[in-house]
Parts: sequence; structure tokens; C-alpha cells
Amino acid sequence: MEIPRGVTARPRPSPVKLTLDQRRALPICEFYSARMGRAVMIPSAAYWFGLWLEWSPRVSNYVELPANPGTPDSWLANFWVECGGDEFLIDVEFGEQLPSTKLAVDPWTLQSDGFESATSDTNAKITARWLWARRTILLHLEQAHPFAVAAQLQGGLKAQCNRVLSDISELGENLIGLCGRSDASAYTTQCAAFHLVRTGKLAIDWRSELSSNTRFQKVGDAPQG
Repeated sequence: MEIPRGVTARPRPSPVKLTLDQRRALPICEFYSARMGRAVMIPSAAYWFGLWLEWSPRVSNYVELPANPGTPDSWLANFWVECGGDEFLIDVEFGEQLPSTKLAVDPWTLQSDGFESATSDTNAKITARWLWARRTILLHLEQAHPFAVAAQLQGGLKAQCNRVLSDISELGENLIGLCGRSDASAYTTQCAAFHLVRTGKLAIDWRSELSSNTRFQKVGDAPQG
């Protein structure tokens, strides 16, 4: 469901604690959330949307499998999401690509290209069309995610992140240039750079293939800290 504007679900819901039997019965996948600093366990069909939530610059918060307060061993939806001042309970479906699926003009927009609003009986839904319309960015996010996670697990690589930020001019810098000017390993520099992208301090063009020529730009109103 979509929670009406101005009506909050505070306190923020907690993820359900899956029993061993539930884990065995459900097709579950797991990935490490650098945003939350812990592992996220979700139904396999929801993996791609979970990855999108993890990196989206417009999502304020999300919780996977939010527990039902009345029956804490069950969940209200695949995700509780806070985005653009609104809160949603969202389920995810996955299916075959439709031949007519066009790429989304803005892949960071939640409520477009296959998003189905909630009804009185159902949660909001991320459809297969929504996922396939963002197929390019989702594949690139999967490539970038391990680097950001590695940085997070090393305490955020604060010193190297500061070096990367100081090395980038207002015109931007590609990855090979950053690695060439750093006294750290190329791998550590990549981890720091993608950590800065995930935390909103650097930006890249997600429409292009990730490579040594990927160009990183400073974000003018980047969050501090």
C-alpha cells in the first residue's frame, strides 16, 4: 500500500526475523547493505529492486520484509520504502522481458515505467516492466556494489576518499586518471570512488558501461560526513 502523505509509519518498521523453516521454504537471496551496515535477506525475485533501493539517491530509507506488528513472524510487504517524502509498502514481481520494454528516461524515478499504485486490498507493486526498463542501470549497480561494500567494511576508507575528492577537478576525472595519481592500489581507489558515488558525493553516468574511462564528477550539494 501507499501510506498517505503526512501519515508516517514511525517508528520505522523492523525487518522480520525469519525462522529456519521460513528460510528453507522461501527462495531467499542475501546481499550486504553498505547503507545499513548489515546483510539484507529478501525473496530472490526482489533482489534487483533491493539493489536499486540501496543505491538510489532519492530513497531516504528502506526496510526489507517489514514485520507485521500484530504477527511479528510475518511481513507486511517485500519492502517498506521512504522516498520523496512519501512512504510505501511495496511488493515485487519478476518476469520475462517484454519485447516492447523501453529503457526508463529517468531510472531513479520510483513511480513510473511499471510502478503500480496501491489499492485498498494490495500493496504498491514493482512489476517486471519496471525492472526491465531499468536493466542497464541495474547491471551496472551490480558491478559497482562490491567495491562500495569493500570500502564500507574497511571503515569507509576515509583517508583514501578524501584523497579522491581532492584529486578531482570541477571538470571531473576518469577512473584510470584517479588510479594513476593515487599512492594507493587501483583496487582501493576504485572502492573509495564507488563508495563516494553510493554516498552521494560523486556522480557518474550510469547509462555508459563501467570501465577505466568512467568519469566521476563532484556533486555540488553533496551530503557532509
